[in-house]
Amino acid sequence: MGMDMQRIARSFGFAALAALAACAVAGEETHRADENPGAKVDAGSTGGGADAVPAVETDCDDGLDNDFDGRFDCVDSDCDGVGRCESPAERTCDDGIDNDDNGVADCRDPSCDGVGTCEFTAERTCDDGIDNDGDGDIDCLDFNCAGVAGCEYAAERTCGDGIDNDVDGATDCDDSDCADRPACLAADCPAGSMSLSVAATDTPVTVPDLDTGESHVQVDVEGLVLRAMVATTITHSFPSDLTISLTAPSGTVTLADGRGSYSSDAYRDTLFADDAATSIAEASPPFTGAFRPEQPLATVVGAPAKGTWTLSATDTVSVGGGSIDSFELYLCYCPEPCGPEPACDDGTDDDGDGAADCLDPGCNGTAGCEFASEKTCDDGIDNDADGIADCEDPDCDGKATCEFGRERTCGDGVDNDLDGKVDCDDSDCAAAAACLATCPSGTTKVIYAATDLPKDVEDEKSVSSKIDVPDTGTVASVTVQISVTHTYDADLDIFLISPAGTNVELSTDNGGGGDNYTDTVFVDGAPTSITDGVAPFTGPFAPEQPLSTVAGEAAQGTWTLRVADDAQPDTGAFTNFQLQLCIQP
Repeated sequence: MGMDMQRIARSFGFAALAALAACAVAGEETHRADENPGAKVDAGSTGGGADAVPAVETDCDDGLDNDFDGRFDCVDSDCDGVGRCESPAERTCDDGIDNDDNGVADCRDPSCDGVGTCEFTAERTCDDGIDNDGDGDIDCLDFNCAGVAGCEYAAERTCGDGIDNDVDGATDCDDSDCADRPACLAADCPAGSMSLSVAATDTPVTVPDLDTGESHVQVDVEGLVLRAMVATTITHSFPSDLTISLTAPSGTVTLADGRGSYSSDAYRDTLFADDAATSIAEASPPFTGAFRPEQPLATVVGAPAKGTWTLSATDTVSVGGGSIDSFELYLCYCPEPCGPEPACDDGTDDDGDGAADCLDPGCNGTAGCEFASEKTCDDGIDNDADGIADCEDPDCDGKATCEFGRERTCGDGVDNDLDGKVDCDDSDCAAAAACLATCPSGTTKVIYAATDLPKDVEDEKSVSSKIDVPDTGTVASVTVQISVTHTYDADLDIFLISPAGTNVELSTDNGGGGDNYTDTVFVDGAPTSITDGVAPFTGPFAPEQPLSTVAGEAAQGTWTLRVADDAQPDTGAFTNFQLQLCIQP
């Protein structure tokens, strides 16, 4: 019977048990009235004699509701302090006993929250070696501890603190979770050099609208810089508004300029490193991982490391703001004097530091050596001693006539990507203006590329690029190729203006919120109109007005390509303009 009452109480609640007890009392009194018809029975009394219902619980460990008040054993306040009982709530929270008979003991009981080491529902003390919420997981192994006391549940995210934050047996860079973290992406320093990591203590720093935010670190070591890397997190609603630069004691390097589009992350755990596989110009927010900066950090190589290093984030467009949330500087340096080796072209490690010739930092700038990054790209010399010279070295992409990986200049007679194919014979040029359009019989094809680019495309302003054509004759046909980086293409209006002053509307307000015109070719007869295209408009498109509008005009003179921005707040850059003319003598 005792266990039945206990089950009723736990399954249906104390109200049901109280009702049952009341029925039992009423039944008992009715039974007595039947046996003694002349006796007076008080419905509010517990009766008397041997069968009377006791006023209080008489046994606190028998599983019975002895006083029929709907509460049994330790649940009944009558039992508080009797034996193991604590009513109405558990107070002893480390004895392994369910003191208030509610089915859960110690830290599993909500009554114990905050008592002793108990933290009910969620572990909050995460470095005491105790399972505070009684769920079987201790400290950092408990997901409730993520972000508390160095704990990073499921995946290590802090990768330079010497702590195994996710308790998987691997610390910092030895943990695969840290593979894409700046501290671990930074390569080992060259032989014979020292490494240094300095984190800013003045972050977060506000980046106001149309203003600059700066974070600083102080380098106190004496020596020359051999390699520099920058890790940062920057929050901004429009990363394309930002110009980010590093100012070293020896000069300033632009890391990113107007990159990305709308993103509240902007730059999250971004590492700027010269040897990164991807350029920041080719990436998208939140730019997590390693990227080559706009200008090489090798610019500061060979200069003194000691002094103040400043990371600047400048907001260049109204509306929007943000903050520099973190800034860490990684340096490889050699204590002065660094060398140089007595000879930098003899194949010998003359100073015994483990690096010979151009691989030795001391040879930087001597005997054709360009440590860390090839900068001279047309001398036939492997200047950075990485086994590849000139245009074959990715460091040379965009320098001299080098176009690493893909031919992009398709009318200069140069094999720019060194794949053995020149201009239109190279499949990379299939979508180029010079290779898309053929000239009618009896006409001469001429191709010119603008030399006055790149230029900024500013808010609500226009920018122009000009090509002077010396050839005489009349125009038979025109093909135009352009590239414009911009984070909101619908802001742009693009026109070609002939030497005679004829305006041809190529594209106006197309592309919606898409980004960029990338190797876009305007040619009459293209199967897709620019108005039906999708950013970044790569390949051939028919312009809004036909280029044949200028047919019959004189070819000689100045041809102008004008790009106008007609709305705030996005900006960009005009980077390429090529003109192909078919000229009738």
